[in-house]
Amino acid sequence: AFLTRITFYDSYGDDFIGNRLSTGTTYQVDNFTKVRMRGIEAELNYRIARRWSSFMNYTYNKATVEKNEPEPSIEGNYLENSPPNKFNMGVSYDNPAFFKLTAAGKYVDVMYSDAGNEEKLKAYAIYSVSVKRKAGKHFDLALKCENIFNREYEIPDHTVQKAPGRFW
Repeated sequence: AFLTRITFYDSYGDDFIGNRLSTGTTYQVDNFTKVRMRGIEAELNYRIARRWSSFMNYTYNKATVEKNEPEPSIEGNYLENSPPNKFNMGVSYDNPAFFKLTAAGKYVDVMYSDAGNEEKLKAYAIYSVSVKRKAGKHFDLALKCENIFNREYEIPDHTVQKAPGRFW
């Protein structure tokens, strides 16, 4: 059976707190007068067989500085750490008597690390595997390995560092 969902959003914010690159690698926290975030999220879930299912979701996001009285030159720029495209997909095996096993992939598009749109972070894709088991009525035990191929990619933390690599 298929399950699909499509969600549209259009949000506005006043005095939004963001970051802009002030000099070299130094970031400055600013309040942007007005921002707008709009986009679409599409999701598709499919039950392959009794215990097997798959999922996919896609997000298009356009997040921009609409007005900035202290620094009008960044008006129209993209907000930092807001990739325009994200895509996730995966497959799960679920046997409640034993465990749930999931393998998934995630793609994140290029994005800026500052509202001045001076520092661009590269797109990346990573993969993960997780296993989960019920441990009583109110508890689950879970083990997850993210970035199983130990791929290096830039993360938006205002210092443009590499991701920590594979972790459990």
